[in-house]
Amino acid sequence: MSDGPESIVPRLLREIREILDSHSDMHRRHQDTLEASNKKIDAWQETTATATGLAVHANVRHESLETRFENLERRVEEIERSR
Repeated sequence: MSDGPESIVPRLLREIREILDSHSDMHRRHQDTLEASNKKIDAWQETTATATGLAVHANVRHESLETRFENLERRVEEIERSR
C-alpha cells in the first residue's frame, strides 16, 4: 500500500484505539484505587465515631458518678453535723 490518505487513516485509527484502550485500563485502575480508599475512609470514620462515642459515654458516666458521690458526701456531712 502507498502512504496515501487511504492508508494513513486506518493507521491513525489504530493508534487512537491503542491510546483509548490504555486510558481505559488506567481509568479502571484508578477507579479500583479510589474504591479501596473510600472503604478505608468509611472504616476509619466508623472507628472514630465509635471511639468518640465511647469516650463521651465514659465522660458522661464519670460526671454522673462524681455528682452522686458529691451528693452523698454532702448528705453524710449533714447527718454528722446533726448528731
